[in-house]
Amino acid sequence: MADETKKKVPSVPESLLKRRQRFAVIKAVRLKKAVADKKARKVTRKLIFKRAEAYHKEYRQMYRREIRMSRMARKYANNYLWPFKLSSPRGGMNKKTTHFVEGGDAGNREDQINRLVRRMN
Repeated sequence: MADETKKKVPSVPESLLKRRQRFAVIKAVRLKKAVADKKARKVTRKLIFKRAEAYHKEYRQMYRREIRMSRMARKYANNYLWPFKLSSPRGGMNKKTTHFVEGGDAGNREDQINRLVRRMN
């Protein structure tokens, strides 16, 4: 009986033990990768937040500057600007319904707008 107790048969087969070990190694690798991914996502989120914060700050400054400039313009420029009314152009209009590029009068005439304004004064 003493020999039987020394030669104890393992309760779990060796193939199953190896399989469990492989699974434990794979699980540990997955866990390390998950932790690394989590850290990377945290860094990325911080970076995105910093960029958004910078854009917000920049646009808030631009908005404040725009408001300040418009207030200054109202305060000072109104003394020098007079409203004026335009009448219909001398010589009339060719075609109001077609675009300026196509030979009509509607649309963007870019550098030739001053000529039209002179005709309308």
